[in-house]
Amino acid sequence: MLIAEVTRMQDGPAAGAPITRIIEAYWWTGRPLHEQCDRLITLLKETWQCAKVVVDASGLSAGLATRLQKALGERVIEPFVFTSPSKSDLAYALLAHTASGRLTMWAETAATSATSPESSEFWREVERARPLIRAGQKLSFYVPEHYGHDDFLVALALTSRAARAAATITPFVPGVWTAPPPRPDWDSMDSWDPEFWERERRYGLYGTPTDYPLTPSPTYPTSSTYPTYSTAPPPMAFPPPSSDVDDTPPIYTIHSVSASPSESLYNREQGDALYVRLRRSVGLDE
Repeated sequence: MLIAEVTRMQDGPAAGAPITRIIEAYWWTGRPLHEQCDRLITLLKETWQCAKVVVDASGLSAGLATRLQKALGERVIEPFVFTSPSKSDLAYALLAHTASGRLTMWAETAATSATSPESSEFWREVERARPLIRAGQKLSFYVPEHYGHDDFLVALALTSRAARAAATITPFVPGVWTAPPPRPDWDSMDSWDPEFWERERRYGLYGTPTDYPLTPSPTYPTSSTYPTYSTAPPPMAFPPPSSDVDDTPPIYTIHSVSASPSESLYNREQGDALYVRLRRSVGLDE
C-alpha cells in the first residue's frame, strides 16, 4: 500500500496543478487477509484519513474491497477490477502522470541512512517493470517472475488513479431551482390573460397543456365586460333531495338576460338540495 499527498503548485506556468507525492509505503506480503483488512481500516480511516482509496478488487481481493467500502464508504473506496481494457487504461494514465513530473516518490540509495525495505522493494519493482502490447494497442505491465512480485508497481498505478480522482473532488453546491408562479386570484378578471395561460402551459399546475387554451377566447369575460340581465331568471330546475340515489343527470335551464339580478338565482332550500346532490354525485355521501 502507498500513501500519497496531493497538493497544488504555488508558482510557475503550471501554478495550481495538482502534485502527488508518495509519503509512506506498507509491505505486508505473507500476512493473513483478515489481519491486513483490520489494519487497513485503522490506517486509512484514523491514521491518514484518506480522501480517496483505489483498491484491487480482482479475485480474492474482492472481499477485502467490500469490507473497506462498508467501513469507509463508497465515496472514499473505489474497487478496481483488473481486465485487459481496464489495465490498459490504467497503464496509459500512469505513464502520462509520471511523464508530467507530477507524481514523485522519495529517493533512497545505499549511501543514505534512511534506506527502508519498502523503498528498496518499490524501486526494484519499478526498475524491472516491462511493458506488454496486446491486440488493439492494449497496454499491460508486469515484472518477470524470476524478479519477484509486482505489487508495488500495481500499487503505484492505483495510487496515481486515486490521486487524480482526489484532485478533481469539489464540494457539493446545491442547484438553483426555479419556483413555479403563485396561483392566480380567481376573483380577479386579470387572470384571463395570455401570460396566465402561457404560465399554465409551461408549469402544468392545473392539468395538462390541452386542458387550457394558450390564448383567451373572445367569449371570456374581461375586466370591462360583464354579463347584464334585464330581469331575474327563474331558478335552475333541480329535483328535491331524496334518500334514494338518482343516477339521472340534472336538467339546468339557462336564460340570457341583460341586467344584474337583484337576488340569488335560487333560494336557500334549493341551494341545500344542490349541495346534497353534488356530494352524492362525486361519491362523498352514500
